[in-house]
Amino acid sequence: MSETQARSSASRTIANAAPGSFPTGERTRTQVHDEAVDIAGAPSCGGLHYPIRHLLELPEESSPKEVVLRIVRAARLQPAAVMPILVVTLQQGQASVWQKVAVYRSLRAMLEHGLEVEPVREFIAAASEQLRASPGETPRELQLAASNALATFARGHFNPIMMELQRQLRPFAQPHEFTLLTLGKIAAANVYGYVPFLGITLTTMQTVTRRLEDSGRRRALCTALGQMCGAIRIYLRSWEKSSYPRISVQQFSAYLLPLYTCLSRTWLPASDSQQVKLAILKALGPMLSILLPRTEFQAQIFDDISLLLAQYESNAQDLYVTKILAQILQASLANNNPIPRRHVEPLACALTRQICPRGEKRSPSCHTRENHAEISHIFLQLARLHPTALLGFFQRELEAHQEEMCVALLVLLSRIVGAQLPELWSRRQLCVKAVKAVLGDDGPKVRLATLQAIGQLLCTGYLERVEGWPLNYISLQLAVSAHQLGHPTPGLPLGGLEEKTIQRASMEVLCEAVTSKRGTSQELWTKMLSFLLQPHYTDSATPLCRGLTLLACERLRWVVGEQSNLKPGNSAAPQELLARILALVVSPFEGSGRGAAALLLLKALRPEVYKDVAEHWWVEVPIMVNYLQGHSRYTLEPAAWELQLLEFLKKSIRRNQESGWNLALGKEIMKQVQAHPSSTAEKLFLYKALGTALSAARDSSGVALQLQDLLLHTDYMDETEQKGICSCLNYCAEGQLSAVLRALSWLEEEISEGEDSGHLHLGQGLPQPEKSRMKAALLRLYSSVTTRAPQDELLLQLASVIVPKILHHYKPGSPEGVKGTQLALSFIQCVSEISLSIQGRADPTTFQLPQKRALLEHLVDIVKAEPLDALVSPVRQQAMAALRHLSKVPELLSLEENVALVEACLHSVIALPPLELAKGASQTLYAGALASLAELVETLLDNSGDHNSSEWFQGGFQAVFRVVSRTLPSQEIVTFLRTLLEQLRTVGVACDRTVLLWFEVAVRERGRDLRDKVRSIVAIVCSYLQPSKDPGKRLFLTRAVCILAEHHCRMVCASLLNQPLFQDRARKELWTALVTYKDCCTPILKYLLGWLSLEAYSCVPVLTALHEAVSGLKSCASLLPMLSELCHMLLCQLSRLLGDETLRSDGTGPQTPFRLAAAVLQAVLYKVLPEVAKELDAANTWMFLVQPGGFLKGVSLLARALARSRGAFLDGLLHHLLPPLSSPEVPGINLSLAFCMELTGHPVMRNPETLDLLVQRLLAKFESGNAAERLLAVQGLGNVAEGAPEEAKKHQKAFLATLLQATDDASSLEIACEGLRALGKVWGCLGGRRVGYALRAAASRARLHLQQADDALRAAAFELFGQLAQAAPPKHAKSFAKEVGPASAALLLHFRDPSPAVAKACYTAFLHCALFMGLQELAGDMDAGLLTDALGAQHTCLMGKVCRQLAQTDPALLDAVIAEVPRYAHCTWEGIRLAACKLAGILVEAMETQHLVGLDLEPLLQSLQALHKDPCPAIEAAASEAARIVQQKWQEGADAGACGRRGWLLFSGWLFSRRPKEGLVGVRPRPI
Repeated sequence: MSETQARSSASRTIANAAPGSFPTGERTRTQVHDEAVDIAGAPSCGGLHYPIRHLLELPEESSPKEVVLRIVRAARLQPAAVMPILVVTLQQGQASVWQKVAVYRSLRAMLEHGLEVEPVREFIAAASEQLRASPGETPRELQLAASNALATFARGHFNPIMMELQRQLRPFAQPHEFTLLTLGKIAAANVYGYVPFLGITLTTMQTVTRRLEDSGRRRALCTALGQMCGAIRIYLRSWEKSSYPRISVQQFSAYLLPLYTCLSRTWLPASDSQQVKLAILKALGPMLSILLPRTEFQAQIFDDISLLLAQYESNAQDLYVTKILAQILQASLANNNPIPRRHVEPLACALTRQICPRGEKRSPSCHTRENHAEISHIFLQLARLHPTALLGFFQRELEAHQEEMCVALLVLLSRIVGAQLPELWSRRQLCVKAVKAVLGDDGPKVRLATLQAIGQLLCTGYLERVEGWPLNYISLQLAVSAHQLGHPTPGLPLGGLEEKTIQRASMEVLCEAVTSKRGTSQELWTKMLSFLLQPHYTDSATPLCRGLTLLACERLRWVVGEQSNLKPGNSAAPQELLARILALVVSPFEGSGRGAAALLLLKALRPEVYKDVAEHWWVEVPIMVNYLQGHSRYTLEPAAWELQLLEFLKKSIRRNQESGWNLALGKEIMKQVQAHPSSTAEKLFLYKALGTALSAARDSSGVALQLQDLLLHTDYMDETEQKGICSCLNYCAEGQLSAVLRALSWLEEEISEGEDSGHLHLGQGLPQPEKSRMKAALLRLYSSVTTRAPQDELLLQLASVIVPKILHHYKPGSPEGVKGTQLALSFIQCVSEISLSIQGRADPTTFQLPQKRALLEHLVDIVKAEPLDALVSPVRQQAMAALRHLSKVPELLSLEENVALVEACLHSVIALPPLELAKGASQTLYAGALASLAELVETLLDNSGDHNSSEWFQGGFQAVFRVVSRTLPSQEIVTFLRTLLEQLRTVGVACDRTVLLWFEVAVRERGRDLRDKVRSIVAIVCSYLQPSKDPGKRLFLTRAVCILAEHHCRMVCASLLNQPLFQDRARKELWTALVTYKDCCTPILKYLLGWLSLEAYSCVPVLTALHEAVSGLKSCASLLPMLSELCHMLLCQLSRLLGDETLRSDGTGPQTPFRLAAAVLQAVLYKVLPEVAKELDAANTWMFLVQPGGFLKGVSLLARALARSRGAFLDGLLHHLLPPLSSPEVPGINLSLAFCMELTGHPVMRNPETLDLLVQRLLAKFESGNAAERLLAVQGLGNVAEGAPEEAKKHQKAFLATLLQATDDASSLEIACEGLRALGKVWGCLGGRRVGYALRAAASRARLHLQQADDALRAAAFELFGQLAQAAPPKHAKSFAKEVGPASAALLLHFRDPSPAVAKACYTAFLHCALFMGLQELAGDMDAGLLTDALGAQHTCLMGKVCRQLAQTDPALLDAVIAEVPRYAHCTWEGIRLAACKLAGILVEAMETQHLVGLDLEPLLQSLQALHKDPCPAIEAAASEAARIVQQKWQEGADAGACGRRGWLLFSGWLFSRRPKEGLVGVRPRPI
């Protein structure tokens, strides 16, 4: 059976089983199976059954999805044949469960993919049978797949499937589990089609409910019932879409009520299976959504509340019970039919236990959060239905003081109050009373919940004011939390986290009271301000500030409205409040944005608290708040923010006109400083704010007293406090420098006396280390004064007070002055800060620091005193940094002082152990010391000025470099040079020059040690050069290589050649730099040429280097002395490389050796002889040089161009190339021949012996060489004849024989062409008896090539013919005329040759041969314009004149022409064929009629007849015209002759009746 027949048969089979109508004839399973096999199982139909069976027989581990997709793909190809196969598989008993499940899934997938699959009766029967099977017979997986498949098929084939399922569902008979499940699925998927069956289905289900004991069937019935109820709800919402009569909700309720009663009152209480209870609860929800709208059923349903509440105790799914209860209460509220009051307390009690279960805690459900949300919703509904009963329940339970229950009820009460239910407003006092019931509970959770409830009461207006018991309770909770946090105990829950939450909640309640305008009294204002000022409430500062801001605005509104003055009363002082707010604003993003809140509070306090101080706060504060809003804690720069705050404070206090205000502010800030712990950003900022406030005070004495008090109570052993006091003095000195210095003097006196017992820690009773630390602190205090002090005051105090004090306290002779690290670091810091403060302020012409050299000496002594065997402190690094700063202070140091300074520092750093031996923190110190030394050297170099830079380099650094270079160990010299090169382009140009100078000194001083290390140094430079993209750095690195090459040129070149993976850019820069550096060009080129001559050495790197070196030269002066040697070596290299077969095999890439050699030669010529190089480019010489077959031609072109240039170096190049001619076995003989043969006229080649040797080698090459060498020999002989005719005349016999043999070379047209050209050159050198023979032989060779297909060969033949005609002696004219005759047709026709060169050569040859044809007069009248005549009219006229004149003077020559015309009629050139047709007609017209009758015109007529089918219309017309002329002339001859009419008829009949010979029609023979 064919595939088409199978498809049609399957289509007919499935068409008989259309939906709703089965075939009338019954068939057995065997018949179905046989038909399916006939349809799809025959081998001739492609074996569809086999691939599907193969897919179904895959192991169960296979991907079911992949199997289904393949079956669906087969169904798309053959939809009519797949269904019977799948049905057969379902009916087969031997099919496995996995196979049948795959079939069901495939059928579902077909429908989902839009395939038309019609179920046959056998499929429905098989699926129904598997649905009815007992659990032991059929696995649930298969039954579930069958159920899903039937449900899916029912979408398009509802009636037959529904009838089958209704047949299985019988009254009072226990239904099968999957039958019920399938009915539910069909009902959910086919709502409107299933509605007519709902009545009978639900009625049947009523009859079977009391008999169902199986838990599986009960779950299936509940699941199906839920799905049917869902379908009923959809139908009731859109019943108009159904085509059946409308069924009302009353009808559905009548069907469902008995089922609901059975499920809720019989099955649910009596069931022991949790799964069955869960299924019942899931079904009750959809049923109640239909039953609850009926008021007549609500009383019965309300009575079931107790049954539902009992399910909470049975570990059932609490969420579904809660949802049903919420559904019942929602319907009760919607129908305005409250549930009985008796249910309120049990319901509330049970729901509360769900939130906080008593006794043993049950494991949390996965739906706990959703369950709690539903419970909250139920309580809201209860509050609307029975508010008094519910609040009474809350009151009683809260009075019991059970923590978990109180927390849950307070949370519920907060939500109920927050909902603002209208039923609850009249009972708001009950809500307040309930909250008051727990005020005495001290549990943290209860306190927190109580605060939240109070907040809701205030927000909703249930509490009119916060003053009274709410404010007292909030204050109490804040006090308790502050005490707990301030005095933490080990038993504090969660480390105080709960107390912090309570504190925050209390603050939020206060803010809520202010926001809702429930609290505006002076009492609230005072308490909130007191809370803000206490550090305990820093974490709650944000809500406090926001609440105070609102309260301040409200207070201002009262003042404006009542036209009165509202005084702060017992509020805090403005300075105290400002100091506290500044402390809060330092970390603006802590506590949910307390910075912006504090600033807004400051702005709100402006009219009431601050007057002149806050004049412009209304502008400045919003700008700062916007600045904070544009940042986050991750983007805000703390230093910039602190600077902005200090600027704000400075502007504010400068506007204040009140005396003593700023001093009072300073005192308050000091209190804040003491209240904050150490090592905090707030404390450090407060020190700065304190200095800023004191700086703006007008009372200098008061400022000094406050500073003395601050200095006296500072712990100088604490680094944070020491840093803070320095910051304070720094900012205070900006406006109170004299007061600061007086305070420091007082401190010095206190330290020196030390007799007061209260200040014993400042006296001499301290141990020696602490004394040293005290002096170090004093030095830092003095140095901190210099940064911000006014310029005029500072410069006066520096030289007279500050620097002398520093020198006094730092005594270098004492042990602690030399060995005390802390004291040394403090002194170094003093010098750095003093130096930086002087720079940019002092005028070098008017100010000089007298103590500069004393400070310099101390610093140098510190550097020298540092241990040289270890690096354990930053003293050396910071001392060199201080030296760098001090060197810039006027006056500048001399050159000798700079050198001594650098030498001391360098000695201190160089003598340290190597970095790789340093461990731990010493590595960082080592790097810092080196960096400081580098910065010091750079600074001293910059200070030297442009006019002293040369002296600085030569006199200072070179001496140091020599010392360092000589002391370096040999094994570390390479590492040292590497470190030098790493510093390039890291600092500046001055540093780069220093690096190169040091590199040069090291290379010069350690030349012997570097011989075996050159390769490593070059490799290091290349490793830095290749990845660098900085042009300056690359320049300095190449300069370093040049310095190295100046002393080790050969080793540097060898190292560069051996560098692996060298980038083109780096290689080019290095070689360019080398050949242009000083006098390195000539030795480098010599080295490269020497390596190039070594065959064992790889030529690619050398050639690449040569190319880069030559290209990088800026002038040709360096190339001229060795130009001939360089060119000779490159040509020899090309010759050798092109002869190597291994190199020639991959010669297509751009980096092949011979391409590189050609590129080098090209670069050389462009540098020295640019005109010659351009000429060679135009002639494609470089392309020939790199081709194995064109190398000799390229050499010839090169020699020809050099000969025309008259270059002086050509003599030297010839001297290099001539020696190989004396030995024929030398490999470079072809190169010498190709080059020398082009220069036969050169003076060097004039030597007879040289020319004779050249001729002998050329003749030998022609005899024994290959095609290229033979061509070379022929060209060379022609050149010799042209350049040295006497030598050609001496060997004329050999020349003539060789060239004639070359013209006969059929293997190479190029050799033949060159032979013809060479014969033309040799002709003038011939003499004696051989002229006649040579003339005839050459003419015959030329005539044979007149019809060649190659254009060059034809042109050469015509040129030779013309030369022979021009040079033929008179005595040989007759013999030459015999050679011209056969060529006459060619001379006439090739005027129309497609090649312009051939046409021109033909024109010239015709002019010279006209004498031998008797056409000299006609040739004199010829015009060269006939070559450019596109239409050929002049050519046709010329042919007519020639034919007419020949008809009169030489009819025999005309006969020879007419005999040659048929050959040209079949040539490949269209123009010549057209000219041949025209010539045929002209010839016949020019001949005498009787003479024409005697000729054999058969070949001509056949040719013309063949051209009647030519594709060119012009040729076809010309052939027809010529044939007509021949007929006419023949007719005239027949009428006049003896043949008579009969003879003409016989000839015409024979001519037009015979078939043309095979090969003459439509076939054009190729030219010879």
